[in-house]
Amino acid sequence: MNNSETTEVTAKTGHYVGRVDEKNVASFLGVRYAVPPKRWRKAESLPPSEERFEAFSLLDAAPQPIEGPDEWSVIPPMSEDCLWLNIWNNENGQKNKPVLVWIHGGSFMTGSPRFECMNGAYGGDFSDMAARHPDIVFVSIGFRVNLLGSIALDAFPDRGDYADTTDLIIYDMIEALKWIHENISAFSGNPEDVTIMGQSAGGWAVLALCVLPEANKYFRKAIPSSSGPSEYFGGRTKDLLYAQSQKTKEILGVKSMEELLALPSQVLVDKAPELLMQGVNFEPVFGGRLMPLHIREAWQSGIAKHITMLTGSVAGEMDTMTVGWSDDQIRKALPAMVAKEPSLPDIYRSNYPDRDEITSLKDMLNDARIRCRLMINVEDFLTGGGKAYVWYCDYMAKNGLLRTQHVFDVVYVFNKLENGARMNGIPEPTATFEPNHKLQKEMEEAWMQFVKKGDPNCPEIGVTWLPYTGKERDTMRINRTWELVHGGIRPKDYDAAMKLHLK
Repeated sequence: MNNSETTEVTAKTGHYVGRVDEKNVASFLGVRYAVPPKRWRKAESLPPSEERFEAFSLLDAAPQPIEGPDEWSVIPPMSEDCLWLNIWNNENGQKNKPVLVWIHGGSFMTGSPRFECMNGAYGGDFSDMAARHPDIVFVSIGFRVNLLGSIALDAFPDRGDYADTTDLIIYDMIEALKWIHENISAFSGNPEDVTIMGQSAGGWAVLALCVLPEANKYFRKAIPSSSGPSEYFGGRTKDLLYAQSQKTKEILGVKSMEELLALPSQVLVDKAPELLMQGVNFEPVFGGRLMPLHIREAWQSGIAKHITMLTGSVAGEMDTMTVGWSDDQIRKALPAMVAKEPSLPDIYRSNYPDRDEITSLKDMLNDARIRCRLMINVEDFLTGGGKAYVWYCDYMAKNGLLRTQHVFDVVYVFNKLENGARMNGIPEPTATFEPNHKLQKEMEEAWMQFVKKGDPNCPEIGVTWLPYTGKERDTMRINRTWELVHGGIRPKDYDAAMKLHLK
């Protein structure tokens, strides 16, 4: 087939026309899943429709700051009309296929399902994935970000009935999952066999969706990576909102809700990085209307016990922060970033006396910011009756300067090795420097096997992957070979000590 051929499906919300490529993959781009949103209002569901839509083009990205060419290869069109998704399905005649829903990251401040985002390496176009995995339907979703998706209005006495403004990002995702549940069968997907996947802030979102009954009824499997809220990091609680709202008023230079609503979206997104640096983040709120419980309590309650999880992190998550730093700078800065008291580096190094000091300090930072808080959530998830497969990747290219960077797993799982995305202006591309095609295939096959079966075991990895338990702590260590590590990547007593010493 060629790009001039089309296919049409009939769903609850309309008739959708997509294009079919030479690999027999049908792409439906820019499919709206909600009514165009009103500013700081919850998304409204689309009504049933007989209207015909040509789903040939990507729609606008959510308004966001552009932080350089590493984030966007081409600056996209942007608007608040950003609630749409893309669907890819191999036209092989199979019905009721498992569905994989990709949720992008970006600190809840940036990101999009548009293909220019991170040069297409961060999800992007899934048509090649659908060609290689004809028995899976792939979906990517867009949603509001930064202040337009999460703003605290507690310091605005005239805020009226704007009640859900801190969690619109997650509400948008729930609306997307609802649309998928009600319509994906028209695109050959099985609404009862959905997996949600996200990395970094996208991983945070996946974890949040898992503990929300209004969301987790729409999926059965979850793949969060390189993230994890806890009381140590990422804990945005209701009692912080008034101070965040005051800071927002101050930085935006407004005094009333009327003035706030009158601000152009560009002013709001231009101020988002400054607000983030001032401690005003855009994460889900614990103790609010959407998440009345802290996420740890929610996990332990068993609210997500029907979900099976594949989760993990990479060794060099935060290593890009220290590129160009001297050893003395690292010795001074990293402990101050994560430790309540100076003994934490010594506690950490005592477990690995043969490791050099600088690598040890970097590992401490990566564990504190990513791995440790992710594992807190895994342990609580298991307490509530869930099942998880855990991985850790410490691969490093033969001539590389950096260990596996943040986003490495996304690039490898989705085979974006030719895209050359970079993180934070670092000269060595994320995951694409001296690419390991064998490892790429292994990771892709394991992840897609999980999407299909809820179990990542496959012949390509060459070893049996056991579920993680609180006692055995079996963790798959991914490198040039795969190794199931009994007892976890770090000693259990070290992880316990680290939790006590984190800021």
